[in-house]
Amino acid sequence: MNWLGILPILMGIIHLIYSIWCKDKIAYYNKKIERKTAMTIIKPREFFRMQLKFGILNSVYLIVAGIVIIVFNIANIFVILSIGGFHFVNLVLVIQSKMKGYTYYE
Repeated sequence: MNWLGILPILMGIIHLIYSIWCKDKIAYYNKKIERKTAMTIIKPREFFRMQLKFGILNSVYLIVAGIVIIVFNIANIFVILSIGGFHFVNLVLVIQSKMKGYTYYE
């Protein structure tokens, strides 16, 4: 058993609590887009609902990745790689919100 897999599980639980607690705040984690452009929310209700869904998806992803790492005794490098999937889901959130017209980036 790889006990380092507990790290993504804890991160997933903390992120789930944070996503539900701060569901009316902007909480995406894509620093490259945040630094380069200013974001304007056009449809806040729809954006926050979609952000909550992606936050729950991210939490479930991290919890499942941690369980897989523990059960199948995967190497420690996959703990770091599992966090890369977290940032990919956030990038998909940014792209989806832009495609649906919920946000505008200057």
